[in-house]
Amino acid sequence: MALRVVFIKVIRNIMVCMKNLILLILGLAASPTFGQQGVVPSACPDGMSSVLLTLAPTTALPNSDQITLPQRAGSRPLKLETPSPYFRVRMDLCVDNINPEVVHVQQIIGQLGPDSPVQKSVWIEGKSQAMGIADFLLNQTSSNLNVLIRDTAMVKGWNINGESMVSFSSMFRSFEDQELYVNFQSVVVGRLIEGDPFSQELCPVGDTEQRQNWRIHENLEWHSVTCGKLADGHTRRYKVMALTLENPQTGQKWESDPETLGQILNVRVNHHNACDSWVLRIPTATLAITYPEVTPCDEGVLDEAPSPASVEDGSIRYRLRNEDGSVMEGDVELLGSEGRS
Repeated sequence: MALRVVFIKVIRNIMVCMKNLILLILGLAASPTFGQQGVVPSACPDGMSSVLLTLAPTTALPNSDQITLPQRAGSRPLKLETPSPYFRVRMDLCVDNINPEVVHVQQIIGQLGPDSPVQKSVWIEGKSQAMGIADFLLNQTSSNLNVLIRDTAMVKGWNINGESMVSFSSMFRSFEDQELYVNFQSVVVGRLIEGDPFSQELCPVGDTEQRQNWRIHENLEWHSVTCGKLADGHTRRYKVMALTLENPQTGQKWESDPETLGQILNVRVNHHNACDSWVLRIPTATLAITYPEVTPCDEGVLDEAPSPASVEDGSIRYRLRNEDGSVMEGDVELLGSEGRS
């Protein structure tokens, strides 16, 4: 089974490379695709191929007392979670092309909730341990699986009611008694399969993703994604990773090229994110956005950006300057979920 998986992945990689080469020769500009920012598997040594494993939902979650992981005294019972977009894990392996029993674990990448960042634990020899991986690859048996990386991430197999299951948990070693304990109450439980739940991930590991979905006016919608983290506890430092402008009436779209977005979009991030301003310059127009003045806006806004709304108003404002010189200003309308940048 392992050799078949490796062979398929090698052929798939060759086909992807050929497709990219053909597109380059023909000069075709494909729509930008974004994936695996900061969660790309490390390159495997010569003679080995990359295999990515993840968790899929089980028929039914077990009871919390059927998953016995070490907890500190007085801890609340474990909360078992089904694999989902916010409860996910990926284990990166390198499998020998000749002898599939030779397997190296590279890293474990996981997320344990919508408000939790994606965290990466990289294998360090002497500080990590693994067993039962080759048995799974060859025999699809995961009950003996036990992988612990640097006392921070654990993937462990179980046999519950005759069904093989695997759990993913964040771990830590106590300074007080040097014992290993579960770090968070949530534990992901599922079936181990080949796959990558981070294949469409935009943000680097450790950053949080926020999406901005705005209606500028009836003929223009703005959709963007920012990745960032808090600095000094109050200011979110972020980068715009993707941006799309859309006419909902005609279906026409303009999509940013991730390689050149930073050249046409200027962003000023202020202390406490007070009146952050964005200015987008495209051939047909200049579109500027300003966040409200949640605290005094000492740094000011970018040229061409509108003045910020007051904290009482709380509106996000826009200014659209067309190539003919006409200007429109107003408040954006929030569409769907809105992530504060």
